[in-house]
Amino acid sequence: MQLIEPAGQPTGLSFCSGYALEPGARLVFLSLITPERHGKVPVASSEQMHACLDNLDDTLALVGGHAEPLKVNYFATDSREIAVAGRAWQERYGRQLAAAWLEGPASPVHEARVTMDLWATAPPVRTPQGLRRVWDKGPVPVATVVDSAATLHTLTAAPTAIAEGSGPVRDMADCLEQLDQQLAAMSASASALAKLVVYLRDVRTWPPFRDMIIARYGPHCPALSPVMVAKTASPEHWVEVAAWAATPHTLEPPKGSGMGTADLRERILASAGTGSIPIYIGATAHEMYTGYVPPATIEEHTHIAMRNQLAILRAAGSSLDHVFKSTWYLTDLRERAGVEAVAHEYFGRDLPTPSFVEISRLAPVGARLETDLWATIPSTARIGCPLTSNRPRRHNRQPGEPSRSEH
Repeated sequence: MQLIEPAGQPTGLSFCSGYALEPGARLVFLSLITPERHGKVPVASSEQMHACLDNLDDTLALVGGHAEPLKVNYFATDSREIAVAGRAWQERYGRQLAAAWLEGPASPVHEARVTMDLWATAPPVRTPQGLRRVWDKGPVPVATVVDSAATLHTLTAAPTAIAEGSGPVRDMADCLEQLDQQLAAMSASASALAKLVVYLRDVRTWPPFRDMIIARYGPHCPALSPVMVAKTASPEHWVEVAAWAATPHTLEPPKGSGMGTADLRERILASAGTGSIPIYIGATAHEMYTGYVPPATIEEHTHIAMRNQLAILRAAGSSLDHVFKSTWYLTDLRERAGVEAVAHEYFGRDLPTPSFVEISRLAPVGARLETDLWATIPSTARIGCPLTSNRPRRHNRQPGEPSRSEH
């Protein structure tokens, strides 16, 4: 994998913009990494982080084939402790990952103050298998490995309108039924699921949700990552799901399905969530690549998010046209409409397989939005392209009118 660092990135910051995977590389989806080892969770935050990394090392050893971590979402119950995670990671591996640093209202693991949602990568293999599950102990695989024999698909599912008898279990069943329907629409079965990220707003719902998933999929169970959030996009509901699936190249989603797709025979870009937020220097927010100091509106935060992500995409030789998955973390979900309106100016199309969730806090104090993107990189692209004007696609802009990117 190749580190992506756009021109103009501030010096002296411990920050990774993203990584580009080589064509044919295997993408490894990991189940939630927790600090629980040998049935216990350490007390101190630093010990919990090192326990997480020990569990990660054990999992990657089971995956084999020179697997190494690629991208991580850190979820902490207190964002002030995230610095501990960064130091522990640097000490262990000597480099940073494409990372997002997020504070959630609770942990799905009792007494845990940090958990990690992780992706890893491994070099290509001579005989690709498509999708492989990696087991240790228990009914949930520790990882699933997808290689160049498969096309990746990203899906989302949220409960439908409130009906009589609805509740957490009904909401989860609704989400799983929707995923089955989306897979069936392209002649795939539930065995194609590689990973489920389950966003839940009440930690007490995770045990029954987990049991439902295990009972439904059995030996075809995907990797699982429960994520505690303050609110889902539909606050009256209990859960939402983001899914990754792997199918033969001959299977394609129907037009208008909203699924994102990526062929692992191409290069893939995993960008850092932290690339989408302003960097705070001396308690003042500066846009990462221009030094622009923004007003405190969600629209301006979104412009910063999109311009910073554009810088990463262009440095990788890609563009917003090639983004196939987006996740949007907000500190106030009521601001979603403002985020979507601005983001649509840049994409010029429906947002690619979006997940909108509300978290308690972002690691940089005062930041209100963080966006997480996955994209493909065209085979003709030259990584390291110079940074050009990051202008949104405002088709109604009048001649001579400055765009938002020309502040």
